[in-house]
Amino acid sequence: MNRRITPIFLYILALSVGLFLFYGCQKGGSRKIRLADKATQSRDTAQSASSVLQVSAEKQHSVAIFQFKNRTKNNSLDWLQRGLADMLIADLSQSPYMNVIPLKRLGEFARRLGKNETALGDPLFAATVAREVKAEIMLGGKFYQQENQLFIDVEMREPVTARVIRIETVSGEHMENIFEMVDQLSEKVRGDIRGDLENLQKIGPKLSEMTNSVEAFRCYSKALELQGKFLQRESEKCLRQAIKQDTTFAASYLRYAKVKFSLGQTDSAMWALSKAKRYKDKLSAADRLELELTYTQLEGNYNKIIPILEKAVKQFPNDIDIHLQLARVYRNLRHLDRAFEEFEIALEMDPGRKLIYNDLGYLFAERGEFTTAFKYFDTYQKLAPDEPNPYDSKGEILMQAGTLREAAKELETALQKWPDFYYSLNRLGEIYTELGDYTKALRYANRALAANNSTKMSSHLKLQKARYLWRFGKINAAETVLKNIQKEEPLLITSAILSAEIFRAKGDSASATRVLHSIFEKYKDRIESEKSDGQEIEVFLKFLLMAKLPAREVVPILEKLKYYQGKKMRSITLPFVLGLNYLQVGKESSARKCFGENERELLDLLVMNRQGGWGGTWKYVLSTLNGNPDNPFL
Repeated sequence: MNRRITPIFLYILALSVGLFLFYGCQKGGSRKIRLADKATQSRDTAQSASSVLQVSAEKQHSVAIFQFKNRTKNNSLDWLQRGLADMLIADLSQSPYMNVIPLKRLGEFARRLGKNETALGDPLFAATVAREVKAEIMLGGKFYQQENQLFIDVEMREPVTARVIRIETVSGEHMENIFEMVDQLSEKVRGDIRGDLENLQKIGPKLSEMTNSVEAFRCYSKALELQGKFLQRESEKCLRQAIKQDTTFAASYLRYAKVKFSLGQTDSAMWALSKAKRYKDKLSAADRLELELTYTQLEGNYNKIIPILEKAVKQFPNDIDIHLQLARVYRNLRHLDRAFEEFEIALEMDPGRKLIYNDLGYLFAERGEFTTAFKYFDTYQKLAPDEPNPYDSKGEILMQAGTLREAAKELETALQKWPDFYYSLNRLGEIYTELGDYTKALRYANRALAANNSTKMSSHLKLQKARYLWRFGKINAAETVLKNIQKEEPLLITSAILSAEIFRAKGDSASATRVLHSIFEKYKDRIESEKSDGQEIEVFLKFLLMAKLPAREVVPILEKLKYYQGKKMRSITLPFVLGLNYLQVGKESSARKCFGENERELLDLLVMNRQGGWGGTWKYVLSTLNGNPDNPFL
């Protein structure tokens, strides 16, 4: 029954709710940090430490650390302006009850407010940013020299008024003592910030235990600054110098590995990763988790990735990037409800972070809820009206929905924002190929190639162009493009597969077989000489699935890889491919062993791995099983 409520009752109800919210917010809604009384500080910190290291987001104190001011009149010490902030971040991040907001995030919020990072030197603007990131206290200050002593003042401010509420000072005679000075400062700051969990122990090393080289940390700090500007190659040089200055600096090795992975230099990345693992006792808790996660991702062990990230969000509940990483893994593995929950948590923590709306748009598109997906992309466009990516993302989903002309409009808008945005150029080439417009398809393909400056992406774009040419019957032109690709990247499997398809379409099966065997022999030689890394081996395994080479030729090299795997690598794909080839040569007991030893991982590989090229994985299983009607697996 739809009962009508009288206006006077509504008024009383509204007044009651308003009073409740007012007093409720006054009591607990504006959580502030309570500073320790100097008289009781030493007694308090002497209490026994709690063993509980996983704390809730509500119990963590959020601290924004800003750059320091150089008052030494010595320009050679300018690097300490950011360097001291990075040192304090590294040290204070070890405290489980403190959520330290990194400089990169403060810079992002400054740009949202129409300023650059230098504007953060103004305490009033810095306080505005601190309020935006929901910090409860601001740390900054200055360093200066008196006689032969270097002094560091840390100013603690509250973000509402930017008022200084406490200053802590340390001093030392030489720069070599800077790490011990920062350790002292960190202890003082931790002692000042009171709360229910102030007596918890640190969960990682002190700054002075992470590195003993001031020059190494200077290079490391510069690398962090460059990474924040997406200058990976410049960052790589600084990290290489940091490692040279301190060969045990684990944090530098870890970030060097990440840069190398981003540049596609897997061998160097794996070397750096092994060094980070060797000196992992020098890593912070967050970095140790990242190291473990990276190794697990390289193994392709999807069962372990989620528990690691779930542990991380409990240990670092206010770290928005960990929530986003977990959400994206959930989404990739099709746990869409869990992914949505994590994205919602991240969005509540930072409603202005544009890419979360992009993530949610893709998530709802995965669920087939395109109307909701487009609402998120529209919000993304409002937050970033001058950027191409919001329009490119919406265009991509419109392509998936089959509305190609609407997709083209969004992608054209992306190009109005950035004419050389090659993702949109490439998608427009795909659209006009589907629409049968050869002239436009080739025009966009050529523009995408001209705009691109990545060798890896260049091969992909050339391959797309070859597909378009073949699609429109320009077979000779397509073959010319493919030959050029194969000269530039002789191990690129996709160009070999497309070449073989073109030869088969022309009725030339012998040439198709020759092309595929050529790639097979190249990979085989590299594997037998142990030149291949794990990533290259995964590519080779994918090639074997696509190439349909005789199983009797494939099994010996796969068996060699299985031995190699036990020594140096871990691949979930290998037992899958080996098992299928065992079935094709009639070795059913060997196949059963391959599948049985990796049952759970193989099921995840088939059902949940959403990476490119695996959409039709089941077809390899079915084609193998159907080849033998009496197969016991049917």
